[in-house]
Amino acid sequence: MINKLLLLIKIIPNLEISFKNPPKKELLIFDSTSISLIKKTILTHFDYYVHEDRGYLIKKLYISFDIIKHIITNFKYGLKNAYTIAILELVDPKLILTILNESRNFLFLAKILENKFNFLWLQIASHCYRINEKLYLKKNRGINFYSYLVPHILLLSDYDRLNFKKIPQIKIRKSEVVGSIKLEIFKKKLLEKKFLPQKKKYDICLLSEIGAIELEFKKKDYNFIKLIKFVIRYSKEKNLKIVFPLKRRKPYKDELSNFNAHFRSYNQEQNWYKKNLNKVDYMYLKKQFKNQNAFSSYEAASESNVLIGTMSTMLREFFSTKKKILACNFTSNNVYDFPIKGISSINFDCQYDFFKKRMDKILNISTKEYFRLCKFKKNYDLCVNQKNQSTEKILSIINSYTKKI
Repeated sequence: MINKLLLLIKIIPNLEISFKNPPKKELLIFDSTSISLIKKTILTHFDYYVHEDRGYLIKKLYISFDIIKHIITNFKYGLKNAYTIAILELVDPKLILTILNESRNFLFLAKILENKFNFLWLQIASHCYRINEKLYLKKNRGINFYSYLVPHILLLSDYDRLNFKKIPQIKIRKSEVVGSIKLEIFKKKLLEKKFLPQKKKYDICLLSEIGAIELEFKKKDYNFIKLIKFVIRYSKEKNLKIVFPLKRRKPYKDELSNFNAHFRSYNQEQNWYKKNLNKVDYMYLKKQFKNQNAFSSYEAASESNVLIGTMSTMLREFFSTKKKILACNFTSNNVYDFPIKGISSINFDCQYDFFKKRMDKILNISTKEYFRLCKFKKNYDLCVNQKNQSTEKILSIINSYTKKI
């Protein structure tokens, strides 16, 4: 509560206050996070309004008689939700779209306003580990997760559809597979030569992951940092070139630093490595940093021989492009197991010598032989991306609501 009050005090002087109603639009984007992914490829076709769901992103506040009237009517849902409902009612979009990984506010509004508005959730990251965490917490700790309704969701693959069905509390009215829009945009960048990767510039691309999202267990940090220590040791022994693309970016100068999610998450990432690595290893890793931007991790992966991580969606994205990967779950908790078995994964807490032998084999065999040794699951693959149809499919689905193009 105190943090919310401080945030309010911080943002009010920077807010533009409008005493008019928001403009009517055919499409409403719920929260601008990751909007840059679809701005040039999809949103150019539509007249849209962006509603910010998080305080530090809000730059404009609408105050009018109609807004106040709607807030009073819906105040039972809380001030924030009542204000959002007022905006939705006045913008009156044909479709409300979000590309957040999982927004409780969006899903809550979808549940109570399903009969008034169309809601669409575009999945840009694999949700399977979050679902596995929820199932684990319910089974082992008796923690119930909140139930929610998804009127319409666009998924990465058939595997994701099956995964959502594991939880009866998640009601999905309609689902369609569209693949990874982010991977398709990156592939287009390569095709248009907006990025020219240097082949095998790096031997290893190590993905930044700082532990379990929801679960707390003994030695959690140790289990996740162990992979990084193994990669550092292996690269030193073999004199290999590695790259370490950061997951979190620094906040921009014009952003509210102390209350900004980028500020908090960037420092959280850095502090986690400083805490769990000795100074020598941290300084070695720091020299391999690639600062985060929209596609820095993709650029690094495309220039590397092998991609290594634990839970990142990029593992499956690049696996689908026939890139060698190694997914390592050292937690001894199958919640974080990589679904494809064989040479592509180590789903147990191994010793360094085992990791070293696996890496030696991966680096020394051909790509064809590598994929022969993977126990492949077809429904896990991003089949839509092999035909570069993600943008086309998403446009068609949005258009079915707006009848724009």
